[in-house]
Amino acid sequence: MMNFLISICKNIVIGVAVKLTIYGIICICDEFLNIISVKVRFEIVAKTNSALYYSIIVDSIPDVSHTDQLTVIINYVLPKGRIKERFIPLIPIQKAQLIIDTKWFAMADAVAAFNAGFHHIKKLNKIVTDENEKQVTIE
Repeated sequence: MMNFLISICKNIVIGVAVKLTIYGIICICDEFLNIISVKVRFEIVAKTNSALYYSIIVDSIPDVSHTDQLTVIINYVLPKGRIKERFIPLIPIQKAQLIIDTKWFAMADAVAAFNAGFHHIKKLNKIVTDENEKQVTIE
């Protein structure tokens, strides 16, 4: 990884970067960071694929500006038994559905099913609590 960074740094000419406008320098920095992030992501995936055991955690986290972003955390075990944890950069989510909405719909379905079958539940409760309905077990 370090050799990759050194090779990129050797290709940057400091004299030319100073003469560029601020916009140009920002573009160069963004491109540089993008290249490095792609390389790091490929390294993480390669090491995860070579690991015998690994886990992937995916979560959606809204940031301060209420932009929903996907977070991916990968844990893997090296051949010598060391555990590594790697964080893959945040990925912006274009469209998402709130988990609260899905839980609400599931709860509404459960309540509707409960209300529809409530009289059956009352009958079952009566059978269970009725002494005359209890079975006699033979030992």
